[in-house]
Amino acid sequence: MDELPKHKLSRVDQYLLDGVRLWIDTFMPSRINFRIYPFPNCPSFQVLCNLKRECFVDSDLEHLLYGYGNRPNVALAVFGLVTSIPDKARPTFDPMKEFETATALPEGMAFEKGFRGVFIGLEGMEGLVRYSRYPNVTVHPIAVYRSFQPVRKS
Repeated sequence: MDELPKHKLSRVDQYLLDGVRLWIDTFMPSRINFRIYPFPNCPSFQVLCNLKRECFVDSDLEHLLYGYGNRPNVALAVFGLVTSIPDKARPTFDPMKEFETATALPEGMAFEKGFRGVFIGLEGMEGLVRYSRYPNVTVHPIAVYRSFQPVRKS
């Protein structure tokens, strides 16, 4: 019986692990995502921040994870600039719209259209690591802190 599961289970292929590592090293080499759920009754609404390692008082991320864990149970707050509030529908601006009616494009415009198309394709890849979608709000953090209420003496 002990030998039976050994034939069924296999290790994850190294090329898959290398591919995931390459993806992270290429698209998220220094990304530290901080996600706040401000309303416990509405977990679909989130505030997302990309923290900069050099802005930590203690630059060792392990200390932060050890202190608060992956799911802190104390109130944490963020002070920052709102940078994105995604629409529920598709974005209203389409940078490719100017090329829709043209039947034949001059060489320079055709190159520009292709170049813009590449960046639109990269936006899709960026979406895989950005996690910014409706109704989430993305914030450029200025400070992340633990909020507390002072105790009043009577």
